[in-house]
Amino acid sequence: MEKPLLVSPLVGERQMTALMNFALCCYPSGLSREIRAGADPNAQDQNGYTALMWLCRMHDNHFRERKRMFRSLVRHGASVNLLDTAGLDILAHALDGPERRFRRFVRAEVRRIRKAQRCAAGSKPRAALGRILPPPKDPSAPKADLASTFSRPS
Repeated sequence: MEKPLLVSPLVGERQMTALMNFALCCYPSGLSREIRAGADPNAQDQNGYTALMWLCRMHDNHFRERKRMFRSLVRHGASVNLLDTAGLDILAHALDGPERRFRRFVRAEVRRIRKAQRCAAGSKPRAALGRILPPPKDPSAPKADLASTFSRPS
């Protein structure tokens, strides 16, 4: 008896890969199998959608599976910074989905990933810059010395 074949109806249409199809259909084991086989998580179809974008656009209530699949794709190199042909990023695709918990999860993960990328690039996160650097001063104002600034009044 032969093994049954897994039918992937969208593979090949509009340059869609099997990885994109598994993300679209919320099939975690198929997605992990494709990643282990060496599929490119940043491959784009003719609309510029990646597997991560298809995962965020799907309208169903499989929150746990989608969360696990999102983390797996990111861990294996999927970029959250890619844009589709319309110029939309992953956050715009997540906002189209109806699942509120998944939208919040994606927003938080993208923020965390982008913050880590900024720190790895050597720049300070924007929120921390305001606390570290003092506001710019008027160059014509007299300069105070540090000893008088930090000394206690008598």
